[in-house]
Amino acid sequence: MAEMSGAARVLIVDDQPNIVDMLATVLRFNGFDVSAAHTAAAAVSAAAARRPDLVVLDVMLPDGDGFEVCRRLRARVRAVLRRVRDAPAPGGDGGSSELRYADLVLNEDSVLVAHAGRPVELSPTEFKLLRYCPRASVAICSPRASARASTAP
Repeated sequence: MAEMSGAARVLIVDDQPNIVDMLATVLRFNGFDVSAAHTAAAAVSAAAARRPDLVVLDVMLPDGDGFEVCRRLRARVRAVLRRVRDAPAPGGDGGSSELRYADLVLNEDSVLVAHAGRPVELSPTEFKLLRYCPRASVAICSPRASARASTAP
């Protein structure tokens, strides 16, 4: 399938083709640009090449475990976040209440989100969870941690 312009990119990593096919079908139906990898090595390569917005990752892969893949991808994300965090916002004075990651902008004052310049409608709970992700720098978020993040002020 050709890459869809503006669609969020999702990388599915699983060694079971039926799971990959089912997830890919549902995600594509909902407008996502989906790619797949079936091994840990392929997942790291695909993530570097495609720069997905989201990775759905199986923890048991034939050539390694998904936790190691996650650690490797997380190291790359941390490096990008450091560069983004250290760079001043265009036209900003440093006192902005905006969080930026690539083409995603979260405005904490207005509780608004934009992706690629287009507004994204989120519930207050979804906004809190999205805000929590880059700050927590965690690979796996337990339901309890998600609940705490979504009820935080």
